Amino acid sequence: CSFDSTLINDLEKKIEANFPLPEKESTNSEINPSQEKINYYIVQSGDSLTSIAKKLGKTVLELSSLNQLADPNQIKVGQKIRY
Repeated sequence: CSFDSTLINDLEKKIEANFPLPEKESTNSEINPSQEKINYYIVQSGDSLTSIAKKLGKTVLELSSLNQLADPNQIKVGQKIRY
C-alpha cells in the first residue's frame, strides 16, 4: 500500500491548523540557587490543568500540589505552571 505524500502533507497542515501545538516558548526552565533545574509550562488559551498534566506526563494532583493551587480549575493564560 503506498500513500500520496502530497495528500499526507495536506492532511498534516489541516490537523495543525485545527489543533495547534503550544508555542516552543510555552515551556521554560530556570535554575534556582541550589542549581536545581525548574521547568515551567506557560498556560495557553484553551488549556486546563488536566490537558497540561497529560501533555507533561503528570497528574493533576502532582501539578496542583507543586504549584500550591487551591482550585485547579482557576488557572489563567500566561500563568507559569511548575512541573
